[in-house]
Amino acid sequence: MRVAFLLLTFLGTSAAFAPAGDPYLRHGRSLEPTGLFARENWGYDGSGHHPSVSVSSDKNTGADIAIIAAQSNAEGTPTILGDALNGDRAQQIQDAFKNLGFSGAAGSTVRIIGADGDPAKTLLITGVGKEVGPEQLRRAAGVGLRAATGSAEKVAVLFPTDGDDVLHAVAEGAVMGSYSWSKYKSKKTVPVQEIVVVSGGDSGVVDRASTLTKHVNKARDLVNTPPNDLYPENFAQMAQDAANAVGASVEIWDEDRLREDGMNAILAVGSASARKPRLVKVSYNPQGASKHVSLVGKGITFDSGGLSIKPTSGMWEMKGDMSGAAIVMHAALAAAELKLNTRVTAWLCLAENLVDGEGYRNGDVFTAYNNKSIEVLSTDAEGRLVMADGLVYPENFAQMAQDAANAVGASVEIWDEDRLREDGMNAILAVGSASARKPRLVKVSYNPQGASKHVSLVGKGITFDSGGLSIKPTSGMWEMKGDMSGAAIVMHAALAAAELKLNTRVTAWLCLAENLVDGEGYRNGDVFTAYNNKSIEVLSTDAEGRLVMADGLGIASTENPDILIDVATLTGAQVTALGERTAGLMGDQGAIDRVNAAKDHTGEPFWAMPFPEELRADLDSYTADIKNVGSGPGGMLIGGIFLKEFVGEGAKDKWAHLDIAGPAFNAGSAYGYQPTEGTAFSLRTLVKIAELINQ
Repeated sequence: MRVAFLLLTFLGTSAAFAPAGDPYLRHGRSLEPTGLFARENWGYDGSGHHPSVSVSSDKNTGADIAIIAAQSNAEGTPTILGDALNGDRAQQIQDAFKNLGFSGAAGSTVRIIGADGDPAKTLLITGVGKEVGPEQLRRAAGVGLRAATGSAEKVAVLFPTDGDDVLHAVAEGAVMGSYSWSKYKSKKTVPVQEIVVVSGGDSGVVDRASTLTKHVNKARDLVNTPPNDLYPENFAQMAQDAANAVGASVEIWDEDRLREDGMNAILAVGSASARKPRLVKVSYNPQGASKHVSLVGKGITFDSGGLSIKPTSGMWEMKGDMSGAAIVMHAALAAAELKLNTRVTAWLCLAENLVDGEGYRNGDVFTAYNNKSIEVLSTDAEGRLVMADGLVYPENFAQMAQDAANAVGASVEIWDEDRLREDGMNAILAVGSASARKPRLVKVSYNPQGASKHVSLVGKGITFDSGGLSIKPTSGMWEMKGDMSGAAIVMHAALAAAELKLNTRVTAWLCLAENLVDGEGYRNGDVFTAYNNKSIEVLSTDAEGRLVMADGLGIASTENPDILIDVATLTGAQVTALGERTAGLMGDQGAIDRVNAAKDHTGEPFWAMPFPEELRADLDSYTADIKNVGSGPGGMLIGGIFLKEFVGEGAKDKWAHLDIAGPAFNAGSAYGYQPTEGTAFSLRTLVKIAELINQ
């Protein structure tokens, strides 16, 4: 998974680079004979289940399993926390811990048969570790629920919950830990149906946590959806549906509008995919909101790396390269559902980065939305060009957004190929040009009456990223189904805002495309003009995320949000620098401060990184305004510096870039409240920003 957002297309570039005809208009090629992509229901409900969550002061809840926390200590005898058990019973169990091999370390569990007077027939003791705080309890609750999933329908959580922050954290961890993904398995995981948090606290706090984590889990569903079922067009539709459901609005740029608006970067990234890129704007704009948060999410629905092709090993993970778009979308939707008094806009930059004769090439130059040109040195740095991935592909991702928005009263607008081209969004069109599943730009909007603040989110939605001609190695390419994480996240952030009825306008822009390899795809060396009229030379078709995101950031800036945030699985360099659990945070100091303030509440780790002035020269192109990759170290920083070129005057000094390449997709074992594969990392922070911006 690599993140970025730019849309590329030959229209809008100089005649010197434009061959006769339209290189990004794929000649009719039906997918129908294969039957692979035909689905009656384009929903993305995952296991189809969200547990009911309630609070009760009575320990006797009738639960099948009671989850109890224990703290480790220097003496080696864990201490049971709170008053879940009477004193004698608690001591009896503590005395047995040593023989049971239970240390109370974070992530550890032990099951004990319940006795008369216990709160359930089975007690599940979960280790918190040495320190006890909201995040430690959040993780312990997640571990406990994951251990209970499959063996209990009703679970009680008996943790100490002093204070609303602790109660909220425990409820969040429990719901996120209950998440399971078995949609495509013949034998389904039996989910937990009901969670009861035993506490004397405010039920409204638990209700809010339930709403927010519902959007986290829906964003995870999008990231986990295979690339053949999630692509820019249906991602955009999903954003529309989801926004409708929470009262947010959606606007979608198809290929024509992307091209018309000069979003050549995202067009280029999706140029090798038959499923063309989309830019999606999800907006939540409550009446009276004085602040505006704008989020941009990379939505590479699959990232093959293009001509800079990825190794087979690990490529499956690129289905999650749309995580940024999913996250910013659901951040905006969560703001709408929570009715935050902040305007939130999420921009989803959706494309597939594949290998095809229509795909973009290493060496291509494209002009992005802001009229800066990008030289593509690697088609596997596509995330910075657009944002997308997956079994999810642009068309059905867009449909999913539409359906989800409908459910929470948000609105959705979708740009198909024609509209993307018409609006000059050549970057996203280029990214999706090699795919039969064409790119989409989806705008999910939640705009509550009276909202005075506006949060705009842009998500990379590369529904699958092969890398294009810069083709990825086979190893790990499966992960590129998650290259649309950014789009999924921003979409569900907007939907969560709508469902939570936040008094903040939230707009999510989903930049959706597939980055594939095809004779119609974009090439290394191509030059595209993006939405802001900057030309981009494509040196790598596997740097497609930044191309689709370039178009998304450009159009999102025109709405003058109070804060503009892009979310993308942008660079492998982020993982190298910060590991797999901490995201990179870059941009303007005021926006960085807002992200840091919000993450202190959510427990999601970000680390602020600099923008050294000398690195900008590494993106200089002989042919265009800018090339899409640098040649030296500092890849995470260079990806952010590239995106900054496409942030317009309307968002000047108000932009933050979240590179979530590491934490967005967990290819290893589950930990804490995070599952294997899609995590929806950053969604809760985005929603919290929309909530706090009014304070």
